[in-house]
Amino acid sequence: MNPLSAAPRRTVRHPAAATALRTCVLLADGNGGKNVPYQAARAAGCRTDVLSEAMLPEIRTVAMLLAAERHPFAGHSPHSFADEADWFAARIIVLAARTFYLDTAAFPMMQRANRRAQAFAEKHGLPFQAACIRIVRERLPDNLIAMDCALPNKTAGSLKENTLAVRRLLNLPFQAA
Repeated sequence: MNPLSAAPRRTVRHPAAATALRTCVLLADGNGGKNVPYQAARAAGCRTDVLSEAMLPEIRTVAMLLAAERHPFAGHSPHSFADEADWFAARIIVLAARTFYLDTAAFPMMQRANRRAQAFAEKHGLPFQAACIRIVRERLPDNLIAMDCALPNKTAGSLKENTLAVRRLLNLPFQAA
């Protein structure tokens, strides 16, 4: 059974207008050349957009900027510079993520992610709306993150086409060309 199939569509109120939320599954493998998680997403019954985080460098940029704001730079850098909350905060900012389909263990991390995303957005003059967790009974395979984003609801088809279409929608002051 698809964990997203029973999820109702909602709208998010923005100052200008209401935006229908777009359900996406993010392939967060750090290696766009791996097909196994993408095939796992299709096998899990994901009928929504599947996007590649590796093809959206803006997410990594924001995650690293968030981590750098906390790093003292007096000593050595940690083995893993950005933590899970940094990555989720970056997804909130870059993809306008509003809902993540996770289990209850992620609540504390999501609170940290929302605080970090809000502080970053205020500092850089970016829009912000806190994300929430929608509890799911059946987990997606590892490295797949299901979420609802306030992005136009168009799907192009393939992983590459979907991701490039979303990338064209992004409008961030530090966005790579």
